[in-house]
Amino acid sequence: MILEGPVLIYGRVSNNNFVITDDTELNYPEKIPVVWNYEFDDPELVLGYAEISKVENGLWATVHVSNELFKCVMHDRGKIYCGGYYPYPKSHTLSDGVRCVDKANLMALGVYETGDEWVYLKIKEE
Repeated sequence: MILEGPVLIYGRVSNNNFVITDDTELNYPEKIPVVWNYEFDDPELVLGYAEISKVENGLWATVHVSNELFKCVMHDRGKIYCGGYYPYPKSHTLSDGVRCVDKANLMALGVYETGDEWVYLKIKEE
């Protein structure tokens, strides 16, 4: 199964009160792991891997799902929220309290039931 969708929109403040802009120095490998709910320590919750590409307003993911249980979940849902795991060694706080990320590394992708409405994955191919 292949899922696709936006995983980062530049300039949108996340539910976790941080923002990545098009000026952020953002590094990421060609492929990253995808896990359920950021549970990196449980191999059964690894869902597959994502290929990341830069688009005009952020980052796009093509996710190759290998976890059979998650495939069943996606058949019932059609859409799932996601978010990046971004260790960011450099940031500053804006006057409104939002953390603006200056430099970050996208290391993995987490998927979960609820989240920022603009970062999600949908089924592209069975």
